Amino acid sequence: MRYCSSRAEAEDALQVTFVKIFTRLEQFRGQGPFEAWARRIAVTTSLNAYQQQRQHVALEAEEVTILAHPDGTPFDQLSAEDIIRLMHQLPLGYRTVLNLYAIEGYSHAEISDLLGISEGTSKSQLSRARRLLEERMLVPTNSSH
Repeated sequence: MRYCSSRAEAEDALQVTFVKIFTRLEQFRGQGPFEAWARRIAVTTSLNAYQQQRQHVALEAEEVTILAHPDGTPFDQLSAEDIIRLMHQLPLGYRTVLNLYAIEGYSHAEISDLLGISEGTSKSQLSRARRLLEERMLVPTNSSH
């Protein structure tokens, strides 16, 4: 769900991921954890879906310095569902870079290679995603807690 814009799209990506894992089992060499190998297939499959969507989305390429967040941000008080809901409100490019960098642990150079964008664009997308999330966290929601 972190890379897809709808549940149906996420289900399709998951199904394609399972098919790829099953049909490529002989390629798993056991040099690392199976989970890491399968996760790489899942991320790549999701990114392929992203690339197809990206054709419809214009990405801006402005260099922006990444601002670090201090400990104790409002994120600490959000549930996983709240965070996913907020992330799905982000533009596709912002959401994808945020997922790859903050959740999957990719560097900006790796994101640049995966998405076919510059490192500066990756940094810009991350910075803007963070800024939008901060702004949206300050707006009260109709969430029932």
